[in-house]
Amino acid sequence: MADLPIFPVSVGEPEAASMNWAPLLDNVVRSQMDGATRFRRRFTAAPKLFTCALYTTGAQMETLLDFYEITLDSVGRFRWFDYRRPSNTLDLAIYSFNAEPTPQAWEDIFKVQLSLVLWMGVLGRNPLSDESGRVLTTQDARLST
Repeated sequence: MADLPIFPVSVGEPEAASMNWAPLLDNVVRSQMDGATRFRRRFTAAPKLFTCALYTTGAQMETLLDFYEITLDSVGRFRWFDYRRPSNTLDLAIYSFNAEPTPQAWEDIFKVQLSLVLWMGVLGRNPLSDESGRVLTTQDARLST
C-alpha cells in the first residue's frame, strides 16, 4: 500500500458542507426464516461512496485532471485524508474515482464535483489498546504488555 500515489495537496481540501458518505452496497444479510430475523455481515468491510466539492483555480484543476488521467490512468487507487476523522490528519484512506471529476466554471475559479469510492482506512486505531501499546487480553480483560 505504500506505493499508492497520494492525492495532490496543492489541489486543496473539499468544502466541509459538501462532504457526504453513503454505503456503496448493502453489507448486511437478513434471513427470511420463520421466527426472529437474523442479521450477519456480508463482508468484513464494505466500500463507501464519498462525494464532495472542491473549489480550485485553473492550475489546481489541471493538477487534479492530470492526477486522474495520467497518474491514476482513470482507474487507479490513491491515498488521501480520511475526512470521517477530521481531528486526526494521520488517518489516510484508500480511494478510487467512481466517476470522472466534473468541473463547473464559476468566474475565475472552478467548482469540481468528486465521486470517490472509499475502500478502507489505512492507519486505524485498535480500540482494544491504549496509547502505550498495551493490549486487552481475552483471558482476564486486563491490559497487559
